[in-house]
Amino acid sequence: AAWNFNGFNPQVDVTLNADHGSGVLDLTQVAAGAEAFTGTDVNAVGTDGPGFALSVVGQNYNGRSIEFAADTMGVERLTISFAARTTASGFVDSRLDAFVAGDWIEIGRFSGGSEWPLVRFEVDMPASVGFGSSAFRFVLDGATSSSGNIRIDNLRVESRVVPAPGALALLGGAGLVARRRRRR
Repeated sequence: AAWNFNGFNPQVDVTLNADHGSGVLDLTQVAAGAEAFTGTDVNAVGTDGPGFALSVVGQNYNGRSIEFAADTMGVERLTISFAARTTASGFVDSRLDAFVAGDWIEIGRFSGGSEWPLVRFEVDMPASVGFGSSAFRFVLDGATSSSGNIRIDNLRVESRVVPAPGALALLGGAGLVARRRRRR
């Protein structure tokens, strides 16, 4: 799943379907502080242009979260990546959590920067998670003023799919047939 936020309208959008793939992003906890600021093409999918970025403004949103979910059927490992930009008084101590076995688990922390650094997390999926949809959240923290903000753009949840055991057997069998044909 990937969100580029180019069509984001903070006046009406509380949930956003993924622009690419299958997923949903929920802004319920930060909706009143959400803005559409100028974005970037860092981490963009294909020809997606810089357009808008999702921004949350104001220290009142410290401790609040932006939740998102994506299809993780058959997934072994996820890469969650995005461009993040913060002001000096913005959310400079935020984190990414995953919902695993009924609880939120911290994956890692991030702060963004003034020049759109790429933030990237590799997540090994527990067996209990790789059977449907997985939930994640950005927990915002560190803002020290009413104008402090963070911008998140080009959020991507990408995976490496684990082949089914039958598919591995089929591939192995095809290899044996190919070797036999070469010997003849």
